[in-house]
Amino acid sequence: MSNDNDPPFEKLDLDSLFNLREWVREAVEAKGAKVTGAGIGVGGPVGMADIDVEIQGHRFNLEIRPRPIR
Repeated sequence: MSNDNDPPFEKLDLDSLFNLREWVREAVEAKGAKVTGAGIGVGGPVGMADIDVEIQGHRFNLEIRPRPIR
């Protein structure tokens, strides 16, 4: 049973979030991007991972968030 005081990360599968972040990292590196940073839930919403990449001299930030199960 949950209530409004439960931290949102208690319901989150952190292993899956880390695994997906690593999968995305490997995929963009395989296509020639340079990964310049990565994080999970620091300075942003808990339960979101992100990767900073540089592609052909342009910098991007990719956010990875789980979708709700319906």
